[in-house]
Amino acid sequence: MVFRSLALSTLLLSSLTALAQAPAATEVSLKLNAADFAPTEGKSFDPKWAGPPRKAWTEGDKKTYTLTARLSAPAQEDFSFAFLVKENKTWDLDPVLSSVIVKFNKGETVGQSSFWLVCTRDGRIQGNLGREFDGYGNLYLAANALVTDPLLDTWKLSVSIPTTPHPVQCR
Repeated sequence: MVFRSLALSTLLLSSLTALAQAPAATEVSLKLNAADFAPTEGKSFDPKWAGPPRKAWTEGDKKTYTLTARLSAPAQEDFSFAFLVKENKTWDLDPVLSSVIVKFNKGETVGQSSFWLVCTRDGRIQGNLGREFDGYGNLYLAANALVTDPLLDTWKLSVSIPTTPHPVQCR
């Protein structure tokens, strides 16, 4: 019995010594530090208002925008992050017009995706999730959440993107 207890103590002590000597895993901290959108074609952010006479929008009326997001260091693995396109109304809850999912590939610092906006018959700006109320607004990106389930044991993602509003109007 004493021999067994001594053997277990020795095994435990050697395991603890090995753990103490093992190098600690370094955690990489990535920061999502920039995200903005721009029209895919042209310079105007304004979607086209179909008409006159004013009519309901069609697929051909969609104006596409490219969202570009940047990381502070190369991605440790493939992952996706969701953004919301909102209208700044200085309310507690700004209207959400669209959602956009940006994919970051392992080893890259930039991810891109696209979304669309249109003008409704009533002259309101609409995206894939909702519309705004009066035909013009300052639209901005809001960081939402990770979409994929990455292995966050070796790296950590923090989000601090500045909000850059873009004036958009149905004309």
